[in-house]
Amino acid sequence: MERMYVMTDGELVAYLNRVFGKDRRYLQKALAKIGDRLQECEVIADDIHAQTRQPMQACEGLFEETVEGLNSGKYDPFWIGDVSFYYEVVLNPGLKTGLDFDRKLARRCGGTVKYCAVWVSLLQPLYAMDTWSLTYRSKPPESESAPYCPKTDAERETVRMIRSILGRHGLRRVTKRLANTKVPRAITDCRERGDATVFDCLFSETGQLTEGKVICSDGTMKRPIKGAYRGTEVSWRECHDRRGRLTEAQTSRHFASGDSVIVCLDDKGRVDKVIVSPTSRRGNMAPVEFDVKQELAKRRHPKGWTVRAGCKEGLRQAKTGDPFNDGLG
Repeated sequence: MERMYVMTDGELVAYLNRVFGKDRRYLQKALAKIGDRLQECEVIADDIHAQTRQPMQACEGLFEETVEGLNSGKYDPFWIGDVSFYYEVVLNPGLKTGLDFDRKLARRCGGTVKYCAVWVSLLQPLYAMDTWSLTYRSKPPESESAPYCPKTDAERETVRMIRSILGRHGLRRVTKRLANTKVPRAITDCRERGDATVFDCLFSETGQLTEGKVICSDGTMKRPIKGAYRGTEVSWRECHDRRGRLTEAQTSRHFASGDSVIVCLDDKGRVDKVIVSPTSRRGNMAPVEFDVKQELAKRRHPKGWTVRAGCKEGLRQAKTGDPFNDGLG
């Protein structure tokens, strides 16, 4: 892989601000140079598989139409895919194949499969690494992903070999702190200006470093009820930090009509947001979002109340938040 100047953290953020800014010419110029790096990433995959002798999968993050249009420049620079190469190596011993790298593999491993995940950037000689576990349970039917620290000598040796291979290819690891740093002017496929992180820009927006435990319903559950709710599919998801504390949760209901509603909870288990995705005869409509905290803030603030002009009593009640007389006049 081509040797490049090693940037400081501040220089890297400034570089990403420019490359992922509104003027996409900088991004197109950077992508025009990644041909050799794509080939090098395939060599890295061969090296990892040959030396670890563990089941693994590797894939390119860029969309196919992006890769096909690199030479001609005929692709959407605001919809390119992940500018990275992804590797997923199984740490469980004694396996000859990764099966589906999901449910079947977890069952083969006694319910829990352990991974070492690596993202190699195509823009800079940098990589991110994560070790995590995936567990499937049948009662209740749910899956759980969580951070994992290699415990056995064999697991630690596999991770050490992967790091050694990446180092020999001239790559430097990005810390979690830097990966989570905001890139204020960056615009990516899925992130608006001000929302993207270094990890989003360099590696992936769909995959993330494991910060805590995530528990999900295993598939969707169809409610065996009659009437308008027949065929409703229910799913749920909970996120916990490393100490096991709830950070957020959501439950989704997809109705037979095509409509869906997502109810989001905060770290206290209170309803935080409701998102409704209606359908019409013409197809899907834009989702309707109701932010509970914003609405409550409006109602608590005097300017959020509609008070009839000259109604001093109504204004007083609005300021005190009297629930029996809202002063709306």
